[in-house]
Amino acid sequence: MENYRELFRVVVEHDYYEKGGCRAFWCALTPQGASLVQRRGFCFKQLADNEWALLYQDRPALADDMTLVLSCSDASFPLYTQWDGYAPFTVYSLELPSKETVEADADFVPREGGRGLGMGMCSIRLHLDGPLYDAAEAGAPMRTVIHFKACAARWSYLFISREGREFAADRLRLEDETGQVSFSDFVDDGEHPNAVSTTSQGEIPLRRSYDCRLRLVALDANGRKIVLLANVAPPEPGRFLDAPQGTVQSICYY
Repeated sequence: MENYRELFRVVVEHDYYEKGGCRAFWCALTPQGASLVQRRGFCFKQLADNEWALLYQDRPALADDMTLVLSCSDASFPLYTQWDGYAPFTVYSLELPSKETVEADADFVPREGGRGLGMGMCSIRLHLDGPLYDAAEAGAPMRTVIHFKACAARWSYLFISREGREFAADRLRLEDETGQVSFSDFVDDGEHPNAVSTTSQGEIPLRRSYDCRLRLVALDANGRKIVLLANVAPPEPGRFLDAPQGTVQSICYY
Protein backbone atom coordinates (compact mmCIF):
# COMPACT_ATOMS: atom_id res chain seq x y z
CA MET A 1 0.00 0.00 0.00
CA GLU A 2 3.01 2.31 0.13
CA ASN A 3 2.40 3.43 -3.47
CA TYR A 4 -1.17 4.50 -2.75
CA ARG A 5 -2.15 8.06 -1.86
CA GLU A 6 -5.36 9.26 -0.28
CA LEU A 7 -7.75 10.87 -2.74
CA PHE A 8 -10.92 11.42 -0.71
CA ARG A 9 -12.22 10.57 2.75
CA VAL A 10 -15.76 10.14 4.09
CA VAL A 11 -16.32 10.56 7.83
CA VAL A 12 -19.66 9.85 9.54
CA GLU A 13 -20.42 11.54 12.86
CA HIS A 14 -23.54 11.31 15.02
CA ASP A 15 -23.99 13.35 18.20
CA TYR A 16 -25.50 10.28 19.90
CA TYR A 17 -22.10 8.54 19.74
CA GLU A 18 -20.23 11.51 21.18
CA LYS A 19 -18.29 9.44 23.74
CA GLY A 20 -17.39 6.52 21.47
CA GLY A 21 -16.91 5.25 17.96
CA CYS A 22 -19.87 5.65 15.63
CA ARG A 23 -20.28 1.98 14.68
CA ALA A 24 -23.89 2.07 13.52
CA PHE A 25 -22.97 3.12 9.96
CA TRP A 26 -20.97 1.65 7.16
CA CYS A 27 -20.01 2.93 3.74
CA ALA A 28 -19.47 0.51 0.85
CA LEU A 29 -18.91 0.46 -2.88
CA THR A 30 -21.83 -0.25 -5.16
CA PRO A 31 -21.22 -2.73 -8.01
CA GLN A 32 -20.55 0.29 -10.25
CA GLY A 33 -18.06 1.65 -7.72
CA ALA A 34 -16.32 -1.71 -7.33
CA SER A 35 -15.96 -2.02 -11.10
CA LEU A 36 -14.44 1.46 -11.34
CA VAL A 37 -12.00 0.71 -8.51
CA GLN A 38 -10.83 -2.38 -10.37
CA ARG A 39 -10.44 -0.60 -13.71
CA ARG A 40 -8.57 2.40 -12.29
CA GLY A 41 -6.45 0.51 -9.79
CA PHE A 42 -7.97 2.38 -6.84
CA CYS A 43 -8.33 1.07 -3.30
CA PHE A 44 -11.34 1.72 -1.05
CA LYS A 45 -10.39 1.21 2.59
CA GLN A 46 -12.01 1.58 6.01
CA LEU A 47 -9.68 3.59 8.25
CA ALA A 48 -11.74 3.66 11.47
CA ASP A 49 -15.20 2.74 12.74
CA ASN A 50 -16.62 5.80 11.02
CA GLU A 51 -14.06 6.68 8.31
CA TRP A 52 -13.49 5.41 4.77
CA ALA A 53 -10.97 6.56 2.17
CA LEU A 54 -10.50 6.18 -1.56
CA LEU A 55 -6.82 5.70 -2.44
CA TYR A 56 -5.14 5.97 -5.82
CA GLN A 57 -1.77 5.42 -7.48
CA ASP A 58 -1.87 7.19 -10.85
CA ARG A 59 -4.07 10.05 -11.93
CA PRO A 60 -6.33 8.97 -14.80
CA ALA A 61 -6.74 11.12 -17.88
CA LEU A 62 -10.52 11.25 -17.60
CA ALA A 63 -12.90 12.26 -14.82
CA ASP A 64 -15.15 9.60 -13.30
CA ASP A 65 -18.23 9.30 -11.17
CA MET A 66 -18.12 6.65 -8.46
CA THR A 67 -21.13 5.50 -6.45
CA LEU A 68 -21.08 4.50 -2.80
CA VAL A 69 -23.84 3.54 -0.40
CA LEU A 70 -24.18 4.63 3.23
CA SER A 71 -26.16 2.28 5.48
CA CYS A 72 -27.23 2.20 9.12
CA SER A 73 -27.42 -1.03 11.12
CA ASP A 74 -29.22 0.35 14.18
CA ALA A 75 -33.00 -0.06 14.07
CA SER A 76 -33.28 2.54 16.86
CA PHE A 77 -31.67 5.23 14.68
CA PRO A 78 -34.94 7.24 14.23
CA LEU A 79 -35.52 7.29 18.00
CA TYR A 80 -32.39 9.26 18.87
CA THR A 81 -31.89 11.25 15.65
CA GLN A 82 -33.17 14.78 15.10
CA TRP A 83 -34.44 14.71 11.54
CA ASP A 84 -37.82 16.25 10.77
CA GLY A 85 -39.50 14.36 7.96
CA TYR A 86 -37.13 11.39 8.02
CA ALA A 87 -38.64 8.49 6.08
CA PRO A 88 -37.04 5.14 6.94
CA PHE A 89 -38.28 3.50 3.73
CA THR A 90 -36.89 6.23 1.46
CA VAL A 91 -33.52 6.17 -0.27
CA TYR A 92 -31.66 9.47 -0.12
CA SER A 93 -28.93 10.76 -2.42
CA LEU A 94 -25.87 12.95 -1.91
CA GLU A 95 -23.36 14.51 -4.32
CA LEU A 96 -19.71 14.74 -3.21
CA PRO A 97 -17.43 16.53 -2.84
CA SER A 98 -19.47 19.51 -1.70
CA LYS A 99 -19.15 21.11 1.72
CA GLU A 100 -16.62 20.06 4.34
CA THR A 101 -19.53 19.14 6.61
CA VAL A 102 -22.82 17.79 5.32
CA GLU A 103 -25.88 17.90 7.57
CA ALA A 104 -27.82 14.73 6.80
CA ASP A 105 -31.22 16.13 7.73
CA ALA A 106 -30.78 19.13 5.40
CA ASP A 107 -28.49 17.92 2.61
CA PHE A 108 -29.70 14.38 1.93
CA VAL A 109 -32.11 14.53 -1.02
CA PRO A 110 -34.97 11.99 -1.08
CA ARG A 111 -35.21 9.91 -4.24
CA GLU A 112 -38.35 8.62 -5.88
CA GLY A 113 -39.35 5.05 -5.11
CA GLY A 114 -39.09 3.08 -1.90
CA ARG A 115 -36.10 1.41 -0.35
CA GLY A 116 -35.88 -2.23 -1.37
CA LEU A 117 -34.54 -5.10 0.72
CA GLY A 118 -30.83 -4.69 1.36
CA MET A 119 -30.68 -1.11 0.05
CA GLY A 120 -28.79 1.45 2.09
CA MET A 121 -29.94 4.76 3.53
CA CYS A 122 -28.15 7.04 1.09
CA SER A 123 -26.66 6.69 -2.38
CA ILE A 124 -23.50 8.82 -2.71
CA ARG A 125 -22.14 9.97 -6.06
CA LEU A 126 -18.48 10.92 -5.79
CA HIS A 127 -17.17 13.10 -8.62
CA LEU A 128 -13.53 12.22 -9.32
CA ASP A 129 -12.44 15.31 -11.23
CA GLY A 130 -9.50 17.66 -11.58
CA PRO A 131 -9.90 19.66 -8.34
CA LEU A 132 -10.09 16.44 -6.32
CA TYR A 133 -6.79 15.13 -7.76
CA ASP A 134 -5.16 18.56 -7.49
CA ALA A 135 -5.91 18.71 -3.77
CA ALA A 136 -4.58 15.19 -3.22
CA GLU A 137 -1.37 15.88 -5.13
CA ALA A 138 -0.89 19.09 -3.13
CA GLY A 139 -0.89 16.99 0.06
CA ALA A 140 -4.34 18.11 1.22
CA PRO A 141 -6.84 15.47 0.08
CA MET A 142 -10.47 16.51 0.37
CA ARG A 143 -12.81 15.01 2.93
CA THR A 144 -16.45 15.35 3.86
CA VAL A 145 -17.97 14.84 7.29
CA ILE A 146 -21.55 13.54 7.16
CA HIS A 147 -23.12 14.75 10.40
CA PHE A 148 -26.27 13.49 12.10
CA LYS A 149 -27.89 15.43 14.94
CA ALA A 150 -29.18 13.75 18.09
CA CYS A 151 -32.50 14.81 19.55
CA ALA A 152 -33.13 15.80 23.15
CA ALA A 153 -35.78 14.45 25.52
CA ARG A 154 -36.91 14.55 29.12
CA TRP A 155 -35.96 11.59 31.30
CA SER A 156 -38.92 10.03 33.10
CA TYR A 157 -38.55 7.44 35.87
CA LEU A 158 -41.06 5.18 37.56
CA PHE A 159 -39.74 3.65 40.80
CA ILE A 160 -41.61 0.68 42.24
CA SER A 161 -41.03 -0.63 45.74
CA ARG A 162 -40.85 -4.44 45.90
CA GLU A 163 -41.97 -4.71 49.52
CA GLY A 164 -44.43 -1.86 49.96
CA ARG A 165 -43.87 1.84 50.39
CA GLU A 166 -41.59 2.65 53.32
CA PHE A 167 -40.99 6.28 52.33
CA ALA A 168 -43.52 8.84 51.14
CA ALA A 169 -42.99 10.49 47.77
CA ASP A 170 -41.87 13.77 49.36
CA ARG A 171 -39.04 11.90 51.16
CA LEU A 172 -37.47 10.55 47.96
CA ARG A 173 -34.86 12.18 45.73
CA LEU A 174 -33.22 11.22 42.45
CA GLU A 175 -29.77 12.78 42.56
CA ASP A 176 -26.99 13.17 40.06
CA GLU A 177 -23.65 13.08 41.88
CA THR A 178 -22.07 15.12 39.07
CA GLY A 179 -24.71 17.85 39.30
CA GLN A 180 -25.43 17.80 35.55
CA VAL A 181 -29.04 16.58 35.68
CA SER A 182 -31.79 17.63 38.09
CA PHE A 183 -35.24 16.09 38.62
CA SER A 184 -38.66 17.22 39.75
CA ASP A 185 -40.18 16.30 43.09
CA PHE A 186 -41.53 12.77 43.26
CA VAL A 187 -45.25 12.20 42.93
CA ASP A 188 -47.37 9.12 43.61
CA ASP A 189 -48.21 7.08 40.55
CA GLY A 190 -51.95 6.66 40.09
CA GLU A 191 -51.75 3.19 38.51
CA HIS A 192 -49.32 1.49 40.88
CA PRO A 193 -49.87 1.81 44.66
CA ASN A 194 -46.19 1.17 45.46
CA ALA A 195 -44.77 3.42 42.76
CA VAL A 196 -43.60 7.02 42.45
CA SER A 197 -42.38 8.98 39.47
CA THR A 198 -40.12 11.89 38.60
CA THR A 199 -39.02 13.69 35.43
CA SER A 200 -35.91 15.65 34.52
CA GLN A 201 -36.22 19.42 34.86
CA GLY A 202 -35.42 19.93 31.18
CA GLU A 203 -34.64 18.10 27.98
CA ILE A 204 -31.33 16.22 27.84
CA PRO A 205 -29.43 15.56 24.58
CA LEU A 206 -29.57 11.83 23.93
CA ARG A 207 -26.24 10.04 24.02
CA ARG A 208 -25.07 6.44 23.92
CA SER A 209 -23.21 7.05 27.20
CA TYR A 210 -23.37 9.78 29.84
CA ASP A 211 -21.11 11.20 32.52
CA CYS A 212 -23.92 11.60 35.06
CA ARG A 213 -24.18 9.22 38.05
CA LEU A 214 -27.74 8.86 39.32
CA ARG A 215 -28.85 7.40 42.64
CA LEU A 216 -32.17 7.09 44.42
CA VAL A 217 -32.09 8.28 48.02
CA ALA A 218 -34.61 8.70 50.82
CA LEU A 219 -34.59 11.10 53.76
CA ASP A 220 -35.25 9.55 57.15
CA ALA A 221 -37.03 11.30 60.01
CA ASN A 222 -33.82 13.15 60.90
CA GLY A 223 -33.16 14.31 57.35
CA ARG A 224 -30.31 11.85 56.82
CA LYS A 225 -29.94 10.27 53.38
CA ILE A 226 -30.48 6.57 52.87
CA VAL A 227 -29.30 5.21 49.52
CA LEU A 228 -31.98 2.96 48.05
CA LEU A 229 -30.40 2.49 44.62
CA ALA A 230 -26.73 3.36 44.24
CA ASN A 231 -26.66 3.19 40.44
CA VAL A 232 -29.67 4.26 38.38
CA ALA A 233 -29.04 3.78 34.67
CA PRO A 234 -30.05 6.45 32.15
CA PRO A 235 -33.18 5.56 30.16
CA GLU A 236 -32.80 3.95 26.73
CA PRO A 237 -34.56 5.46 23.68
CA GLY A 238 -37.33 3.19 22.42
CA ARG A 239 -37.39 0.82 25.36
CA PHE A 240 -40.92 1.95 26.25
CA LEU A 241 -42.68 2.99 23.06
CA ASP A 242 -45.74 4.25 24.93
CA ALA A 243 -43.70 7.00 26.62
CA PRO A 244 -45.10 10.52 26.03
CA GLN A 245 -43.76 12.46 23.06
CA GLY A 246 -40.38 13.98 23.79
CA THR A 247 -39.77 11.63 26.74
CA VAL A 248 -37.59 8.57 27.29
CA GLN A 249 -38.74 6.39 30.15
CA SER A 250 -37.29 3.90 32.58
CA ILE A 251 -38.85 1.64 35.23
CA CYS A 252 -36.75 0.73 38.28
CA TYR A 253 -37.42 -1.52 41.26
CA TYR A 254 -35.99 -0.97 44.73
